[in-house]
Order: sequence, then structure tokens, then C-alpha cells
Amino acid sequence: MTSAATESLGYVDPLGHPELRRTLAGYLRRTRGVLAEPVQVVVGAGFAHLLAWWAHVARARGVRTVAFENPSLDALRAVAAGSGLRIAGVDVDDEGMRWPRSTRPPW
Repeated sequence: MTSAATESLGYVDPLGHPELRRTLAGYLRRTRGVLAEPVQVVVGAGFAHLLAWWAHVARARGVRTVAFENPSLDALRAVAAGSGLRIAGVDVDDEGMRWPRSTRPPW
């Protein structure tokens, strides 16, 4: 694409440009089987940016503890913890999360 409409270059929805969100929702539906509407798709500046946004929203909605797989990057745990969330480490293997049968998840 070598040109864009003038309105595409100004301030847009903080969740991402509507046309991009529609395109991503369609792509996810076709290639991954994800049934997401454009209003459910958020476009950000990168993973850490979106993780911080999500952590802020989760905390505001009453979430207090989140699970991160062991091992995971300390920097990403710090992003979530920076919103006031408690981090619970969870061991993961080829079959997914591994909770000891005698305990329940910390949330």
C-alpha cells in the first residue's frame, strides 16, 4: 500500500485502528479458529505494553493473583506486579500447567 486516507493518519481508537482490528479478527478466524469480533481485538505497541494494559484492567476488575509459567521472564512478571498483582509461579510441561492434585490454584 502506497497511500492512506487522511483520516487513517490521525488519532484513532486507543484499542487500535478499526480496519486493522477487523482484518486481524478475520485472520484469526480463518487461520486459528478464533471466534473474535473486532471489538474484542486490541492492538498495542508490543507484548509488554499490552501486558501492562491487561494487568491494569485485571486489577481494576478485582483480580489479585495471576499465574505465570515457571520459568518465565522476570521483566514480564515485573510488568504485571507493577499493577499490584501477586504473581504465582506454575510449573508447565508438555501437557500444560501442572498443579499438584493436593493443592488448588492460588487464585
